[in-house]
Amino acid sequence: MRQTCIFCAKPLDNSDEHIIPDSLNGRLHTKELICKKCNAHFGTNLDPILKEALGAQLHFLGFDNAPSLILSDDKGEKYKLDKNGKITGIKVTAEKIEQDGMPGVAVSGQMEQAAKAFAKKMVRTFGKEETLNAVMNRQFVVVEKQIVPNELVAENPLQVTPRLLLAIEKIMVEYYAHCGLNIESISDRLESIYQIDESKANVKLCNFRQQVRKPATDETSHLILIRSIPETKQLIAYLELFNVLCAYTILDNDYSGPDVDFSYHQDALTGDKLDQKVELHLENTEEQEPKFDFWETI
Repeated sequence: MRQTCIFCAKPLDNSDEHIIPDSLNGRLHTKELICKKCNAHFGTNLDPILKEALGAQLHFLGFDNAPSLILSDDKGEKYKLDKNGKITGIKVTAEKIEQDGMPGVAVSGQMEQAAKAFAKKMVRTFGKEETLNAVMNRQFVVVEKQIVPNELVAENPLQVTPRLLLAIEKIMVEYYAHCGLNIESISDRLESIYQIDESKANVKLCNFRQQVRKPATDETSHLILIRSIPETKQLIAYLELFNVLCAYTILDNDYSGPDVDFSYHQDALTGDKLDQKVELHLENTEEQEPKFDFWETI
């Protein structure tokens, strides 16, 4: 049983770490990996990158914590699509109008921001006292309208950045340590992740055309795997998140230890463990132009 944090080497203190983040419905967790301070450190500086990058997947799969998607029309106007399918404009406008011979203020935009814009415009146009009287006597009407162009394009939040690669690498090394493998051989990686040193992220994205692994037709899963390759004397880690963000790294280029084959595979929606054999074609991990499956048109 491990007694110290793999990142800072301080005593463990019962901190529960989700190796695949809880925000992605990762169910693999342990209290024998990192301390509370490191857990909080990564929870602020690294783990949220994965939820942000995979926001589209969370959204379309119906997760409660899914962020709104940013959409744009052919004129460049921005909209938000929330998890309930409601589309609202991001741009907020406020203008003085006259209706049925009476002066007033009209605003447009998302309700919360529009309410603030309405209050400011009312005060600037009619003064604080008149505005207060109008509010107290409910002398205003709220009408919700939804005007949306025929076609909106979703902006893909899955942008490949060095920090995203570092967040992926953190999952890999934590699973490596969770499997009881020697962390001294990856001490440099642990240090660069602890320091959030983006310049040392050592991960390659792959499987854009499912040439490394092809999931089952109805599969939406998370997969993390550590495997030795005797033919090349390599020890590799491979990761899939929602079968969309896939990556690998070579942990050891001259591995001479016993054969290693550890894997954790779960249904990303239900959290249930999956037991089917994982077949990888690691000879197809050469770098390619990133191309992610994504719902682009709403």
